[in-house]
Amino acid sequence: MKKWYFVFVMLIGLATLFDEPIAIIVFNRDSLFANLFYAFGELPSLILGTVAWLWTSLYLKKHNHVSWKWTCVFYLAFMIGIFVQPPRYFNHFEYWMLIIPVILSLITFRLFDKVTDEQLNRYHLHFLIIGLTILFSILIPQLLKLIWERPRPYLVFSGIDFQAWYIGLNLTFDNVTKSFPSGHSAVAASLLSLTVFKMEMKNRTYKLLKFILFLYILMMMISRMIRGDHYLSDVLFGAVIPYLIYVHVQNVSMKDKNKLWKMFDSI
Repeated sequence: MKKWYFVFVMLIGLATLFDEPIAIIVFNRDSLFANLFYAFGELPSLILGTVAWLWTSLYLKKHNHVSWKWTCVFYLAFMIGIFVQPPRYFNHFEYWMLIIPVILSLITFRLFDKVTDEQLNRYHLHFLIIGLTILFSILIPQLLKLIWERPRPYLVFSGIDFQAWYIGLNLTFDNVTKSFPSGHSAVAASLLSLTVFKMEMKNRTYKLLKFILFLYILMMMISRMIRGDHYLSDVLFGAVIPYLIYVHVQNVSMKDKNKLWKMFDSI
């Protein structure tokens, strides 16, 4: 873990120096690649998160936790709240960002009727870790943007002054034009939580999964810079947030498996 902190610090140092020139070189607002990832890049994480919280709800239901319905409703309501924006910022892609996970989650819920108690008990902690990682990966970047006002690259190219990532401390409630950190990168990087299934996979399968996940996250990061929505430092910070969340949640679960479930008892 310490070596990754060192690598991250080095990358942030380089990004601080080269944010603006890299943004200028790669900028292409009309890129099909960048716009596809902008529109649909978060879908895999949203679908996985929805499935994880449905599994968690089912586990709570099987063990007579009265909070199982609220757990399911809370996550779906939170997802809706994140992606429903004021009409002037709303576009048809975001309807699908909302509708597809909901439809698939309902289908999955029907399939969960066939889940055995053995499977439910074996994987319940895995899906709780995944659900929490994705949930906080959606929430934390948006909270940071409330206090961090850094103009997006495409706005800088339109005449606004460039601003380094460490300068923009300012409380405002309009996150649409804010660049730091990258929410898309954070949501995509939350897919790393799938590595919690390492012990259930063959070594070759696990390595292939990690390669696919890192490739996908890298493509998301690059696409956000090409589109002019984020600088290199934005996507680096965005991608490291889910990693830190995942490591912390996993450490808590390893120390006390019941600790993560205690919060549901008070709901």
